[in-house]
Amino acid sequence: MLDDEKCAPYYLESSNFADRCLPTILLEAVSSIGSVLDSVNGTLKTPTNSNITSSNVADLFGTAAKYFLELQSTASVIYEDVVGSWWLILTFMGVSMLVALLYIILMRWFAGIIVWVMIFGTFALLGWGIYYCWKQYYELENIEGSDAAVAFTTDLNSYLRLQKTWLAFGITFCAILVILLLLTLCLCNRIRVAIALIKEASRAITHMLSTLFWPLFPFLLQLIVLSLWAAIALYLASAGAATYITAAVPDDDAYNLTNGSDCTKDVSNVKVQHNH
Repeated sequence: MLDDEKCAPYYLESSNFADRCLPTILLEAVSSIGSVLDSVNGTLKTPTNSNITSSNVADLFGTAAKYFLELQSTASVIYEDVVGSWWLILTFMGVSMLVALLYIILMRWFAGIIVWVMIFGTFALLGWGIYYCWKQYYELENIEGSDAAVAFTTDLNSYLRLQKTWLAFGITFCAILVILLLLTLCLCNRIRVAIALIKEASRAITHMLSTLFWPLFPFLLQLIVLSLWAAIALYLASAGAATYITAAVPDDDAYNLTNGSDCTKDVSNVKVQHNH
């Protein structure tokens, strides 16, 4: 059964911990560490000056195990979704490629309009962001606890309930908007040159559409190399046990061995050739 790989060659004893089945050896290791920490209680401290005890270690281990198992479950769900919807992913990739091609062709006639719309659209989004940040800042002014100090926490929503968060966002958006405005004013001529180059590039691509499909060839070559590497790695990982044959058997051999016959590595007084 073991040789046919129908049964596991070994198993690990499991125990219940945080509503999960975990190897008992890990739990015993945590228990041993906890015993050591209890024996030196008061010596080891955290950055907040609290004692490190066995309960702290157990809680930390339980939290780490919980996050690891949740991550494993999430990865399994993502893999199943990709396997079940691979055709849909390829379809949308093809549609996106056609949309990108249409966009490149349209840039031949509308490059100037598209570039300036994108630039002023960026300014509009930053302006709206500044307005929204200041609005949230003043709405939180009379709410208790909104002026508390910023502290590290895994609850990201708690940051949105602080005035300082929205103040920082607003100042950041203001700085980005001012910088982009100054760059636009200083580089107007360069932007016009860039628009002209985009139009010429679009004309060139419409006359050489084959260049759009060229990136597929390096991708296919890389895929072939990776497949070859995976095949060789699997071949090496699944290689069987080493075999030994007899060679240069003396005429007065007392074991009745013949050249080329199978033997074990421990055969005495026989020259052994090791074949991989």
